[in-house]
This record gives sequence, structure tokens and C-alpha cells, in this order.
Amino acid sequence: MNATTRIERRKSTSYQIFKKTLLAMPNYSYILLSLFIVVCFAIFFTSSLDYKGKVALIVFVIAMILWIATKLPAGYVALGAILSIILLKGADASLLYDSFSLEIVWLMIGGFHHRGGGDKGFWFSK
Repeated sequence: MNATTRIERRKSTSYQIFKKTLLAMPNYSYILLSLFIVVCFAIFFTSSLDYKGKVALIVFVIAMILWIATKLPAGYVALGAILSIILLKGADASLLYDSFSLEIVWLMIGGFHHRGGGDKGFWFSK
């Protein structure tokens, strides 16, 4: 019988999964992750911005990285950015309702689904 407890086995397994995932990242991902952490700390420790400004700036940086580095559609990234600003109390909920009334958001989402992006398993799997 093994002398280790279930919690100790789970910790070692979680650590191994984390280590395997971290080692599987390409080298440029380490550079981007480090740059992102430095930018977030720089934004966090600036005294010239209030809380809402810091939240907006950090969410903008995250959205910019998602637009550039992933295949996520721009409409979904934009709506996710607005939702995260609202959930972090960076703006009122009226920002979300106003963004749903913009035609360009629905044009981007509709264009993505029209060209077949919705069939490739982004939201729905066959």
C-alpha cells in the first residue's frame, strides 16, 4: 500500500501537468507572457490613473493580444472585453447595452458565421 495520501498524489499530478504545459509552450510565448506581466505591473503601479483607467488599459492590452495572436473573431473579443470591464467594475452596465446597439459588432459576428467560422467548432461541435 502506498504511504502517500490522495491529496499528495493530486498535488504531484497537478504540478506535472503544469510543468508539461509550461514546457510545451514555444519560446516566443515566454517572451510575450513576460512582456504582458511587466506591462500589467507597470499599469498597476502607476499613480496617475484611477481604478477605471487601469482596468480599461489592462483589458485593452489583453484584447489587443487576443486580436493579434489568436484566431478568435474580433466581435467576440470586443464583447468579451466589454464584459470583463463591466465585471471588474470599470464601467456601468449601460456600456454593454450600448455596444449591442452598434451595427458593426453584429456585422463582425455575422460575417464570421457567414464565412463558416461557426461550423469549425468555435462554439459548436459536430
